[in-house]
Amino acid sequence: MRCILIIFSMVVCLHLEADIERRGAIDIGSGSIKILVADVDTGSGHIVKNVFSEKIEVLLSEDLASSHDGSFSRAVQLKTKEAIATCIQDVSFYETDKLYGVATEAFRRANNGGSVAREISEELNVPIRIISQDEEGEVGFLSAVEISGEDPEHVVVWDNGSGSFQISWKEPNTIASYKESYGKVPVRDLIIYDIQGKAVELNSTPNPISYEDAENALALIVTKFKDAPRSLREKVRDPATKILGVGAIHHGNIACSTGLGFYSPNIIDDLIESRLGGDDEAFGGGADAKYWVSDLILTQAVMSYLGFNEVAVVRLLGDLDIPAPGNTAGIAIKSSYWSE
Repeated sequence: MRCILIIFSMVVCLHLEADIERRGAIDIGSGSIKILVADVDTGSGHIVKNVFSEKIEVLLSEDLASSHDGSFSRAVQLKTKEAIATCIQDVSFYETDKLYGVATEAFRRANNGGSVAREISEELNVPIRIISQDEEGEVGFLSAVEISGEDPEHVVVWDNGSGSFQISWKEPNTIASYKESYGKVPVRDLIIYDIQGKAVELNSTPNPISYEDAENALALIVTKFKDAPRSLREKVRDPATKILGVGAIHHGNIACSTGLGFYSPNIIDDLIESRLGGDDEAFGGGADAKYWVSDLILTQAVMSYLGFNEVAVVRLLGDLDIPAPGNTAGIAIKSSYWSE
């Protein structure tokens, strides 16, 4: 009898081990390349443990904004391939079972996005697929719910990226998305060209931004948005709904400035007012300085248009020891990617 129990225990242990798959999820975003190595329980579809993560800046949307033919330059193609190769090399120590990469807005927009993705995929021997904006919204939703642990039935997820934003929520049998091609770079360029009347090719920053510039930009951005679905507006009005923010604007700009894990329209208004008239040097002079005000104007526009009263920043809700950058958590648990 004891022998039978020991054998049974060994079988159970082997079965449990077989249910854990170590996945390397690559998020090729419009501003950076992110990778997460995670142990995923294939039965439950949840991450058991984050093993390693990395983020490398590659300004794909910036490159497209300065392109004369709507294509990635050879320089940024090489930088993208090198960044992904570095990620793959860095995770080789962790013995991943599978790797999978998705590319988003910049690759959707670039005339040579498909050929560049295929070239990198073949040279580095890793699957890379350009996903639709609806699918990007779904992956963002999965990421936010997985990291935060919030009830998927009672959240709206706002993924604010370099090239676009997606707002996603759960409906019966599907994850719905409201999306716009207005992220960090397009809004910056809109302010430079449409509001300030300057050539984007000659001006990489809209700063300093005046009060009048900010008001005019806010009014113009809102007119660009498509009608939001009734189901989204009803979800937002539901007192049980929590708005979750994922992406660099929510964390890197807003939460890091306030030290809070949430923000309201009043907080955004105060941040904008404190930054009007400042140049890039006033905001530290780094690569993100040019977005320090325009990011907030975009945030203010979306919150005003959709009636968001408070946004919880997901990056601050998760495990900060080994964070899941970008939408890598959602990529890691989306089962269809790993059965291809």
